[in-house]
Amino acid sequence: MGEQRFFGRDKEMKDLQECYETGRFELVRVSGAKGTGKRTLVRRFAKQYGNAVYWYSPAGLRADEDLQAIGRCIEGKPDAFPDMETAFRQISSGTIKRPAI
Repeated sequence: MGEQRFFGRDKEMKDLQECYETGRFELVRVSGAKGTGKRTLVRRFAKQYGNAVYWYSPAGLRADEDLQAIGRCIEGKPDAFPDMETAFRQISSGTIKRPAI
């Protein structure tokens, strides 16, 4: 199967690039209707910026699974944060030095 067509996302790619280039951790929510290319957009961005980190949270994911996914992406281990409040407090504090989306 060949690569999917991908067009009309220049603005969104630029927005992600601007967030990434701040050099600090940025939390970005990509949302939209099913089948509009959200996941493809983020995957292409992550491929272009090899050390960009992202996590995908599909609808229906349990909160503990989501927390583990965040921990894996940010700290490289699923048990990095005891709860969402701690995870987002650390994210917003600016203590995460690795640029990530």
